[in-house]
Amino acid sequence: MTSLFYNWEGLYQYVVLGYAVVATDYAGLGTEGRHAYLDMLSNGADVINSVPAARAAVPNLSKRWLVIGHSQGGLSSLGVAQLESSANDPDFLGTVSLAGASDLDDALSAMLNARLPVLNGLVAFWIFGARSVYPEFEPASALTEKAHALYRKSVENGCSAASGAFAAIRSEEMLKPGWKQNKYLRLFMERNRPGIRPVGGPVLLLGGGDDILFTESASQRVFRRFCDAGVVVQRNIYPGLGHDPLVYGSLRDQVAWIAARFAGEPAPSNCPTTD
Repeated sequence: MTSLFYNWEGLYQYVVLGYAVVATDYAGLGTEGRHAYLDMLSNGADVINSVPAARAAVPNLSKRWLVIGHSQGGLSSLGVAQLESSANDPDFLGTVSLAGASDLDDALSAMLNARLPVLNGLVAFWIFGARSVYPEFEPASALTEKAHALYRKSVENGCSAASGAFAAIRSEEMLKPGWKQNKYLRLFMERNRPGIRPVGGPVLLLGGGDDILFTESASQRVFRRFCDAGVVVQRNIYPGLGHDPLVYGSLRDQVAWIAARFAGEPAPSNCPTTD
């Protein structure tokens, strides 16, 4: 999409400011193979791999780079931060995560508890992503019979637009009781728990106070993990902003933080101090 989905809401401003924006095409989207939806390590690896690909296409790009992402991209950006802890790339300047700081099980519970059928399709895509990482996982072991029938038709054999089919059932009809005890879903959620492993570079966590998906309390939990691990991290919460309005509502702070990284300034932290 030439608009990069966000139009004026984000990314466009960075081009106007003179930045080169590399929009990662995650594996399995428009290509052979499966997409590992909401798997921050798979998606993060795709982002990292897009950087040398971009330089091969445009050789005069700056060597220095950072990652910024929203929602799934926010979680992906935290995957980049984790992978960069062992990459030791001196040109990696840091991570901006918008509405992405949450344990995946918290985010899923928020989707289900919101009781908004329009979000059911995201739950179905998450099941698809889990199976992409763990091929042994059987979706029928976690989805109800009604949801699984839609899953086979709309997700495995359909496309993202087909996710609207899930709005026809209630949120509580999506997953079987005890789904959190499923072996493969437990592994997938543990794999997607930001802050439990080392990260590389400074981090900016931005969240909306009224975000029903990546909630303020979930963001606080990830923030504390980063602080306890000694990560240089700044966390800003914007009261009254929901999941999407956060992108534009936090733009001034995004731009200032990113400009400071390229200027070589020390990254700020607002972790609580202890005696």
